Amino acid sequence: MTDKNDEKLLDQYIENLEKKNIEVPTMLEERIKERIDKVEIKKKSINPFLSKVLVASLLLVTLFSASVRFFPGFAAYAGNFPVLRLAVDWLQGDSGTEHARREGYNQIPGFTVEKDSYVLKFDNIMLDEDRLVMSIQLFSEDQTGYDEDKRLEVRYTDFADSGGLQQLEYETETEAMIETREEKVFADNELREFLASNPDHINLEVVLSERGSQTIYEFGSITIPIDSEQILFSQKYSIATITNLEKGFLTLHNFTVSPTRMRLDVSFDLEDGYYFTRFENPRLMDAKGNVYQPEGLVSTNTSAVERSMFFVPSIYFDDIHTEMYFAFDGVWVGSEYDDTFTLSLNYEYPKSINFMGEELIIEQVSYRGSGNGEGYLHSAGDDLVIEIRKPENVWLENMEIDGEISSHAWSTGLDENGNPRPHLYGLNVEYRDEYEVTLLFSGRLMDGLQEIKMDLE
Repeated sequence: MTDKNDEKLLDQYIENLEKKNIEVPTMLEERIKERIDKVEIKKKSINPFLSKVLVASLLLVTLFSASVRFFPGFAAYAGNFPVLRLAVDWLQGDSGTEHARREGYNQIPGFTVEKDSYVLKFDNIMLDEDRLVMSIQLFSEDQTGYDEDKRLEVRYTDFADSGGLQQLEYETETEAMIETREEKVFADNELREFLASNPDHINLEVVLSERGSQTIYEFGSITIPIDSEQILFSQKYSIATITNLEKGFLTLHNFTVSPTRMRLDVSFDLEDGYYFTRFENPRLMDAKGNVYQPEGLVSTNTSAVERSMFFVPSIYFDDIHTEMYFAFDGVWVGSEYDDTFTLSLNYEYPKSINFMGEELIIEQVSYRGSGNGEGYLHSAGDDLVIEIRKPENVWLENMEIDGEISSHAWSTGLDENGNPRPHLYGLNVEYRDEYEVTLLFSGRLMDGLQEIKMDLE
């Protein structure tokens, strides 16, 4: 995979995640505190404003992940998961902002903008050195109720990276056309530099568009009033702790404690041919055993070997902590040596392949309109469908053939014979006898439970 293909792969990966209504059972019951049987992914589209945003690899309680190996600088936003609810009402904020509010950290007063037949309502606005968050509701005289084909684009024009993260959006019982939770994550010192001139507001541009990016209405410049003296700044600690992993080293660099959440910056130095995919159940713990979990935006990355992870609630308002612990239940690591294989419509199936010492079973390969090519993903629009069984310690996010990124229907649990249920991968590729397949964002679980002490003195 070369750098010049990164943007193409990302665009197609996001497009395939969004273009079909696929019911996807979650594989992450351990990290989502309530069991979710099925989650519907509705249509989404990455818009031009969000294309410069935040480099987010794990989104919203990690329903899917995008590997830092291929996209060291990609933009994405949390999807439309109607059955998923955070610990507090989503319009009121995540539990990080809710905790800060309970501790007495002031919100910015909400306000309303009326333009022609539209009304924009801004509420639950909170600003610290780490992020600016708010809820936005759009009402229209011409339409009542949720419209899944329309979206709001928000640009933060005072900052070089003007994009933000649309953290959550789904149908509610109000009369709003759109309800969304917006988040702007600041780079190191970005807000401090902005506040140096003592501004009394932050500028936004808001655009209503169709999901295909066609502009419907531009609201023009909108200002959020701020009081620089009321903004609390982050507490920053240098950790510089190196931990041995099975395939290399993990380094904890900086730990940042902000009023609304905490951030841990890490990097990886793995053996040639291996790459980090994700942590299994990452969390922070204090000396008393209290646990701090990812929620909302889970992590971002600025290079192929660096990642920033976020945890809530924050210890900012607690008595001084002299130590914290970063814990996880393993590391998912991928291998360039095992991420390609050849399959053919003429092979006999089931057929086994090796992935990092584990056996994957290709149960069947089918093509639309040919033989058994009339399955679920075929009806959803995919031509080639690959059905694979894998052990629980292997993660296969997606596949790529000729630059086409697969859609993916997850399965959980065991079948009637006690075997893991198969996963389905669908691709729109031309019919031919043989295909070269590349596994994307995949890995094997290694290293087991780790608890790494972080001295904060």
